[in-house]
Amino acid sequence: MDENIWVSGPIELLKHGINHIEEGKDFDLRIAMISIDNAVELAIKNFLALNRRVFGLRRKEYNMVISKFPTLVDSLENYVPDKISIENLDIIEQFHKVRNNLYHQGIGITVQLNIVERYALLAKDLISRLFNVSMEDLFQEKVQELQLYGNFLREYAKLEKALRFIALDNNLISKNQKYPIKSLNLLLRNNSLIDNKKYDDLETINSLRNALVHGHLDLNDVKFESAIKIIENLNKNLMHKIF
Repeated sequence: MDENIWVSGPIELLKHGINHIEEGKDFDLRIAMISIDNAVELAIKNFLALNRRVFGLRRKEYNMVISKFPTLVDSLENYVPDKISIENLDIIEQFHKVRNNLYHQGIGITVQLNIVERYALLAKDLISRLFNVSMEDLFQEKVQELQLYGNFLREYAKLEKALRFIALDNNLISKNQKYPIKSLNLLLRNNSLIDNKKYDDLETINSLRNALVHGHLDLNDVKFESAIKIIENLNKNLMHKIF
């Protein structure tokens, strides 16, 4: 069956949100946030529906999973952890809470432009990974800036995966344990698996990532430009520990 049939709905919702982002008014940003969140929710539901038997999800269990957004997001970590990092899943949940405030309180509630843009990019990346589709043509404005942010998120996900692999390979954590990069970083340093320089670089990357996601750092900031180089070098160096 052609999966593009099932991804068309989420893509249309995401496009609708992006169109409102380009308008830039407070009302448009609220609508954009709601539409993007709806795109994420529908994408995950459709993906699970298409793979329910593959994942061994009984109908009753499936209905319970899709009934609430937190369990919906948790399902990705449980069934396809390679599709998105746990860091980004946490951020999606935070964005969903922002969306709920907008939806239920509406008038008088505002949302920052950079927050909506970042959610749009996370949604675009998630939908692309779940359904193996390219959506590079969705962003006509700020393409270079958003692609830079997208590259950072992808490198960050690789970094998290590499650190987790090293920790697992050295029996420092179990397969089912959840560890964000900050905790993995400390764990590996304390066990002499990374040196102090890498530890400091990872701390810097983690702080910048949090500042970016929460809208406290502009994408054009020189700190962000240097962060891209740092994270790329970290991933190259950590690969030597894996292979």
